[in-house]
Amino acid sequence: MILNQLKIRFSKIYFYSAILLSSLFLLFSSCEAETTSDMDSIPFFYKINRPDTVQELPAELMEISGLSPFQKDKIACIQDEAGIIYIYDWAKREVVEKKNFQVLDDFEGVEIVDEDGFAITSEGDFYELSKLSEKAIKHSLNVNGSADFEGLCYDDANKQFLIVPKAELSRGKLFVFSYKIGQGAAVPLFKVSNKDVKKYCKANGLDFKLPKKDFPFAPSGIAIHPISKNIYIIASKGKTLCVFSPKGKILHLQNLDSNIYTQPEGIMFFENGDMMIASEGEEFGRLIRVNYLK
Repeated sequence: MILNQLKIRFSKIYFYSAILLSSLFLLFSSCEAETTSDMDSIPFFYKINRPDTVQELPAELMEISGLSPFQKDKIACIQDEAGIIYIYDWAKREVVEKKNFQVLDDFEGVEIVDEDGFAITSEGDFYELSKLSEKAIKHSLNVNGSADFEGLCYDDANKQFLIVPKAELSRGKLFVFSYKIGQGAAVPLFKVSNKDVKKYCKANGLDFKLPKKDFPFAPSGIAIHPISKNIYIIASKGKTLCVFSPKGKILHLQNLDSNIYTQPEGIMFFENGDMMIASEGEEFGRLIRVNYLK
């Protein structure tokens, strides 16, 4: 018991020390938003490795795997092992409500659209909870191949869901799928290849360690920026944030500090552009907020 408490305390000290060191470094190096090269497609208005607020989550969300904006100061969360949508109050720093739809599976994404809840499993089962009731309707994405789905978000402009898998359906490519309930199957919206990433890195002088053929990052979450409408994909494997245009053009690649983002599993935005990233941890999960600086 005492040993476990010491491990937790050491983990917390190490984590917050990493944030402090990152903050000091960035404070002396720059007072503006993180800049990009002249050939980069967009400026990046986040000090992503210098987060503004970090909250430790209760034990039941240690394996948080997805999140979605819900109401003012409230965030919908889901964790790996059970079909429960947790309503977390950011201001109160606690879970204030749970919607248990009684399904045991590997859940990887959650999204709230109006008053309805949606959740996705790694195998591609898609659950709909009308008015956030605890009676779920099950849909299937009907995608051929072993996709290992990891992220879910809603594209309000086109009234469709965007879904990203971790594993490539074709060697060396990242796919983003679109899905509308009742359409029968999810369809590829765009794909990005290893060659596309290499070309972007070369043009922008980025020193990413890239494999010869395989795609270099394993996506773990997806979100649409409320202002720019660009698509943000976070990768736990590779510790990278990737920004794409709605048509799949690479706009920005950003390394994540592994001392802060231990295992980033989800991403969302508030209406004002502030970014929230969910990260699993060895002792507790975290919500990490990074303010929009534009």
